[in-house]
Parts: sequence; C-alpha cells; structure tokens
Amino acid sequence: MKTNFTTYAERAKAAGHTDLAKRLLTEQRACGYLIRECLRRGLVVSINDGGAWCLIRSDNYRTIMCALASTDGDTVHVRLPGQGVSVGSFYLIYGNDGYNVIADYSDNPLANAIYDAIEPKLDALENSC
Repeated sequence: MKTNFTTYAERAKAAGHTDLAKRLLTEQRACGYLIRECLRRGLVVSINDGGAWCLIRSDNYRTIMCALASTDGDTVHVRLPGQGVSVGSFYLIYGNDGYNVIADYSDNPLANAIYDAIEPKLDALENSC
C-alpha cells in the first residue's frame, strides 16, 4: 500500500537518509496499530490535518492510512457509526522517534482503552529503534 509515509521514506532513502526512512516507516506502523484498533472496535475515523478535514467517517483501513501524514500532524477523531459526535481523538505529531507519534489523546474510557491495547506494540517499536 502506497501511503504518504512510504512515499516520503522512499525519497529519504534515495537521498541517503536511511534514519529518516526508518523513522517514517516506524510512524506508519504505530499509526497502523492505532487505526486497526479503532476499526476493530467498530468505530469510524475522521482525519483533520490541522487545516482541513481530509477524511470523514471512514471504516476503510487503506483509505485512512493514505489520508495520514500529509502535514506535520493529524488529529484522528473516532466516532460511533452513524453518529457525528467524536467519542475520542488522538493527536499525531510526525518527526520525533516514530514509535511516539501519538503525542496526546482524549482522556476518556474509550480512548484510554484503545491506547492501552496498542501500548505494548508501541513499546516493542521503541525497543527495536
């Protein structure tokens, strides 16, 4: 699947920036864990890139992943299907170490449960860096 992450990683690698390419692909994996967990729970996902809504209420993994990383950060809003109200959000900041791309998230039971479910995978990413 061609995403912004993979496009930028290919460019970085071609320019000899292997560390940057690795970080981008690590961010993609971390974001993938988040999106899969949201979808596993039956939620739909909207993406705001800081300036506009680039995706509204999707339950398609590929579409969601392709909407991420067009800017320096995204806010992932999760919603119950058929409802317009966000039930949680995750703020993604790109450019740190990759595994810590989730910079903040809603402090509510649903968002906490989602993060708790993926935290071991994020920890494993950190340990592999």
